[in-house]
Amino acid sequence: LEFRRVLFRSMWGIAYRAEIARARVDLPDPEFPITITRPMHGRVSGMSPAQPMTTVVAYRFGMSGDVTTEVLREAQEFIDAHWSTEVDPDEWRERVIDAGWAALRWPKKWHGRELSDDDASAVEALFFEQGVPGPGQDKTNLWAGTMVTYGSDSLRDEFMRKLLLDEVAMCLLYSEPGAGSDLAGIRTSAVRDGDEWVVNGQKVWTSGAKTADYGMLIARTDWDQPKHRGISFFWFPMNQPGVEVRPLRQATGDSRFNEVFITDARVHDSHRLGDLNSGWWVLQTALMYERVAMGGGRRRSEEHTSELQSHSFISYAGFCLKKK
Repeated sequence: LEFRRVLFRSMWGIAYRAEIARARVDLPDPEFPITITRPMHGRVSGMSPAQPMTTVVAYRFGMSGDVTTEVLREAQEFIDAHWSTEVDPDEWRERVIDAGWAALRWPKKWHGRELSDDDASAVEALFFEQGVPGPGQDKTNLWAGTMVTYGSDSLRDEFMRKLLLDEVAMCLLYSEPGAGSDLAGIRTSAVRDGDEWVVNGQKVWTSGAKTADYGMLIARTDWDQPKHRGISFFWFPMNQPGVEVRPLRQATGDSRFNEVFITDARVHDSHRLGDLNSGWWVLQTALMYERVAMGGGRRRSEEHTSELQSHSFISYAGFCLKKK
């Protein structure tokens, strides 16, 4: 429960700073008053390019504590020992995940480092300033983020590393034809049968359903409760009898979206995330991860455009940086 509280505070803080960065890119942040220019080369106003990158980042974030400097030093040693522009991307990702640098705020047991948000942001900046990919999955990996927050230990053991490595194909089984944008109005049902649930219903606008191994499914498990209650959240196996995926062909000829018809398909109760009839709250966490991930993608796109035009980055990781 305490981990969930910390995660929610962290995620909402990231989302809030992201909104500020998108809305007012010219807003000077008194806590981070310096301007970052050409971060791929580590040039920070007020600092010499010859300074060690750990010093540059610590200066930028106003950090000089023993914990932060030690973490930055350890991160730099990892980069120096393992990073190369010629390294295989899959091999690099595996190294980063196994060393705990991919999801810095998560528990060590689940491939994290249990860092505070400030320390994690400093490490992310250290990687970013040198053009080294790796950290950030604790903010943007929708599947792993939902699993680490609400999954059982057995599910985490089975799936966490695979999700971070992108070895499990996933899809979202939320929207329904009769519910529109009201996700609480779903009519897909899950009825208990021993240790399993029998699922019947229809989902729509599901991208990736044709190749998905699992879907994050919301289904109604108690019809007597108000609509925002009585919903449960399942880690639903797609490759089974009773699951039919039909492509939705659009006017452009594109068919990336699908309808999913579920008829007497089954999911084990051990694949339920969160408490019974409390799936609405699990869904809110999943949606929060999705929003942060989409916002991060938008910022990265804007930053790339800005770099091409003016050789300066406007924002990074949701912090406002004043553009000169």
